[in-house]
Amino acid sequence: MDDERPLFSTFKPLGFWPAPASPSLPEDEERVALRARTRLWFEQTQAQRLGPEGELPSWFHGFISRREAEELLQDQPLGCFLVRFSESTVGFVLSYRGRDRCRHFVLDQQPDGRYVILGERSAHAELAQLLQHHSTAPVSPYQEFLTMPLPCTRVVLSPELELDDPVYSSSTRRDLQAENVYEQLPGDCS
Repeated sequence: MDDERPLFSTFKPLGFWPAPASPSLPEDEERVALRARTRLWFEQTQAQRLGPEGELPSWFHGFISRREAEELLQDQPLGCFLVRFSESTVGFVLSYRGRDRCRHFVLDQQPDGRYVILGERSAHAELAQLLQHHSTAPVSPYQEFLTMPLPCTRVVLSPELELDDPVYSSSTRRDLQAENVYEQLPGDCS
């Protein structure tokens, strides 16, 4: 055995590994497909559970990105929260202002329909109950409480079309606002 060569090496020279296969769909198409699946899931299984027909809770922000959530929460008080759609899978994410940063937790819906923060045991029949629970029981492992919801925009374009529809992100709302296309209603969060 040659004493100058290691028995094994975990490092491979550049070019050793084959280039990753290109995704089957471009990123924009994947994002559009995920949004379509999310919207269908939301309309078929969640909308009626969140509130009366045509009304959504003020803490629900729909399709906003993690970055947009952080921008909205950065100057808010500790524990201020919102719920948004996940950017990577069909489902919800809880975003809140923690002590030193914004935190994001995937919200899972169990087979029996109850909601839970992924990795926690405390399950609740309704999403609002889960949020209320964490106003008195801290979110693990950070031991931080949810204190107040960050209200979302409720924007009406016409009687048939509303920008609070979960398909619109806050950046889309801002773009339309810049074009003076819609009317803002109380509770604007963007």
